[in-house]
Amino acid sequence: MIPGTWTRDQITVEGAVRTWTKQIEKADKARQFIETITIINSNGNKPTKWQLHFEVIPVAGKFLHFKGLKQRDVNPNNPEKWRLSNISYIFQVDQNFYHELWDLASTSGSFRYRRVGHSTRVIDPSNMDVLKPMLGKFVGEFNNPGSKAYGASKEKSKITSIAELGKTGAVLKMSWTMIQGDDTEKNAFEVYLVCSYNPSIGSIVKQYQTSTGVLMSGVLKSANNNKLLWERSGDTPSGKLYELCLFDFSEPNTFKHVILKRTLNGIPQVNEENETIILKRVE
Repeated sequence: MIPGTWTRDQITVEGAVRTWTKQIEKADKARQFIETITIINSNGNKPTKWQLHFEVIPVAGKFLHFKGLKQRDVNPNNPEKWRLSNISYIFQVDQNFYHELWDLASTSGSFRYRRVGHSTRVIDPSNMDVLKPMLGKFVGEFNNPGSKAYGASKEKSKITSIAELGKTGAVLKMSWTMIQGDDTEKNAFEVYLVCSYNPSIGSIVKQYQTSTGVLMSGVLKSANNNKLLWERSGDTPSGKLYELCLFDFSEPNTFKHVILKRTLNGIPQVNEENETIILKRVE
C-alpha cells in the first residue's frame, strides 16, 4: 500500500501552485522505504528534489509512524552523501490516499496526497461499510402529515426504498418512491439519492433530487448501533429547507425514517417534525 507515486498541490501565499510528488520504493530491510520528493513551482523556479530513507512503525489501527533514518538532496551533477534525519510524523494510507499528520492542533498540520498511476484511483470501499444497513428493498405505509417543502399532501402514502452499491463499492445509489392515496406511478413522489465518501472532509455525503423539484445535499453527522443521523439542506420550490433526519436500522429487517428537525426558510415545520415512517425489508 505504501510504495507508489503520490502527489498534492499547495497554494502559496503569493497565489502560486506548488506541486509535491513522492515516489516511494521499498528498501532492502523490512518496513523500510526510500522516498524521492520533488517540488515543482508554477512560477518556473527550478524544481527541488531530495530523498528520505525511513522506517515505518505501527502505532494503532491504521496509524503509522514515519521515522526518518537518513536523507540527502538529489543533485545529478553533485551527488550528496546520506546524512542523519530526524523527520518524524504520523501517517495513514487509505488505499489511494496518503495522509500526513504533523500537528493535531492546526488545520495546516496535515496534508493529503493522492496516488497517481495508470488506473482509476477508487475510494476505499470500506468507508461505505457504515451504510450497509440501507442496502436492499424496504416497503411500508404511513399517514403522511403533508409537506409544503416536498410538495406532499396529507393522506395515506405507500413507500418503497431500494438501495444498492455500485460495482466498486464506493458509491451507494438509492431510490425512494412514494405513492399517495389513489395516485399512480406516473405521478409518484420520486427521490434519487447518491452517497459517497468525501476525503476532503473525511465524511460520507449525499445528494438527492425529487420529482417535485427539491435538490438537497447532506452529510452523515453520526453513526452508531445501525443508526445514521443525517444533516441536510437545499432548495425547494417553497424556499430553503434544513433537516436532521435519522435512518434507524437498529431493529432487525426494519427501516425507521424519522424527521427530527425541519425548517423551511428558517421557520420550524412543527407539524412535520418527529414524523416516523416504518418500512420492512422484503429483499
